[in-house]
Amino acid sequence: MSNNGMPYVSMKRIIGISLLLLLLTLVISCSNMKAPRIDTERNDNDISADTKTVEDPIEDITETYQELDPISARDQEVDQKTRNQEMDPISATNPEVEPIPATSQVKDSEKPNFDEFQPLRDSFVRVDFEVKREGRKDEPKSFIVTRNYDLNRDGHMDKIKVSLLGIDGANNTLPYIEVNGIRQEFYMDYTLSGEVQILDLDESDNFHEIACFDEGPSDDPHYHFFRYDGTKLYEIGEIDAYAYMDGKGKLISGFHISHFTPKFYSAWYQVEENQLVFHSNTMEPYLGKAYEFEGGKAYFLPFDEMPEEVEFQWEELIQFEPGKLNLIDVYILFEDNPVLNHYFVEFEDGKRGLLYFWIGD
Repeated sequence: MSNNGMPYVSMKRIIGISLLLLLLTLVISCSNMKAPRIDTERNDNDISADTKTVEDPIEDITETYQELDPISARDQEVDQKTRNQEMDPISATNPEVEPIPATSQVKDSEKPNFDEFQPLRDSFVRVDFEVKREGRKDEPKSFIVTRNYDLNRDGHMDKIKVSLLGIDGANNTLPYIEVNGIRQEFYMDYTLSGEVQILDLDESDNFHEIACFDEGPSDDPHYHFFRYDGTKLYEIGEIDAYAYMDGKGKLISGFHISHFTPKFYSAWYQVEENQLVFHSNTMEPYLGKAYEFEGGKAYFLPFDEMPEEVEFQWEELIQFEPGKLNLIDVYILFEDNPVLNHYFVEFEDGKRGLLYFWIGD
């Protein structure tokens, strides 16, 4: 205590208190200072300039990632190809191969002239084959057919041997054709006659072809065609026995030929690179014209307009007299096999509807 009764304060304590007050004053002053203002307003020209000079970091990352991870880079390439295929399924499949033009692109001058065609069976070369049958005549098991003939027109005879199945041909042997030791197996149903023919599908080349007759699975007679070029044996294809040919490498199925006169056709086949290639024909040029109908038994469903869907009736056959009709449209069931059998017509008495025929099951 001091002499006057007040508490005694040492000089050191006074100095300490003074320093503490000074430090507190400095802290308060600093807290009251304002933070520097950040100028967010920028000139548009400055922003554009910065945008031009700054590189895209995402693009840099992608390029770096591709360099580090080739699998991801490949996946991105595959994904791009997938998107291309969705846009163009033809050219994107193989960009180096040009799309095959549609058959409708065939020039009219290249389409077959039906007046130049004749029935296939009238086009065979008269050649007698030696036919050996195994089994009964009415139920043969198989046939072996042989003949020597110059197939590739080189002046040398070619040795031909054909093995065909009969109706009772359950002997587990495949039919085949053999020329000069070169054998080609093929599928067939059966034959009752062992018929083998020679014909010249295209008179402009140096080949004569072999035709093997097949009764078909359900009374669908047709011929299998084969060509020998001197070194190889080719199975060209097959066509129904009602077909026509022009000797210029073109054939028309009997099911693709109209029932009216003058005749027209919905498709044809052409020998191209040792095979029969299908070509479809447009129907527009044949519509809206008058045709001769030879009459006979057929089916008829009355319609005022061409129907979009039809439930065909097969119970009642109608006898038609010969006469003229107007072809309004053709009803095609399958585009890949445009059988000519259902016609939207108008008869001379004004009756309209679908005229169609029985052509087998």
